[in-house]
Amino acid sequence: MNKLLKKLLNIIDYINVGSYIFISEEISTFENNNIHDLKKTLDLVYQNELSLVRFGDGEINHCLYPHVSSDWQECSIELSNELSSILVDENEKLLICIPAANSFSRWWKRYWINNWYPFKTKINLRKKYGNSFITRPEFFLAYKHEGVNLWKRIWENKDVIFITGEGSRFNYTHNLFSNVRSYETLFSKSKNAFSDLNRLLKILDNENNKEKLFLIALGQTGTVLAYHLNHLGYRSLDIGHIDRSYDYVFRNGKSPEKVSYK
Repeated sequence: MNKLLKKLLNIIDYINVGSYIFISEEISTFENNNIHDLKKTLDLVYQNELSLVRFGDGEINHCLYPHVSSDWQECSIELSNELSSILVDENEKLLICIPAANSFSRWWKRYWINNWYPFKTKINLRKKYGNSFITRPEFFLAYKHEGVNLWKRIWENKDVIFITGEGSRFNYTHNLFSNVRSYETLFSKSKNAFSDLNRLLKILDNENNKEKLFLIALGQTGTVLAYHLNHLGYRSLDIGHIDRSYDYVFRNGKSPEKVSYK
């Protein structure tokens, strides 16, 4: 009986390894064909004056598992549906970014192995996506100060409205934004900001804001807000932890998720 059990376990292990290799190859093929590299992603945003939305694991989890809450956002079917709609949007003035599947870390490799099949049903397998890592430490590690300049050219001499959660980690006076012409700030909730979405849109949908650039750091709600603003005719960038990613690489700071809220 023990020999039979051992043989069965060996067969299961063999099947699991085979499945792992097959999924990995499928993910790699998709990444190579459908996700722009880091520099190409930013070049598209700059050259075509695009709006930008990003999906990280938080957005993907809410999209795939609407009944599971995260630390900063309670579960919501409406939020899940919004995120699912964004993934397949065809607006030419909007670049949708998803994480590169195999390029950066073991953690992401494992994440994609575990979530690839449900996620692939949510995306357009013929669509070109941007790379979500443009706001992460990996971007600045790859491009150093050239990467800083690639970002800063986007808001050079622009009037900017920053939108973030009250008491959040985001630093809108950061050196990254030293070349904006002017800035205003609008605060939302530090947690469960999706419930504040309609208020934010009502405030921001104003003729005086048509020429301004919206820079948003608001978790999953930041993705949805940037999407709605783009459809209303405003240019909006979901920039997430970009300031903390800079600090991590250039100022020996903590990783973005380990920086505490005020």
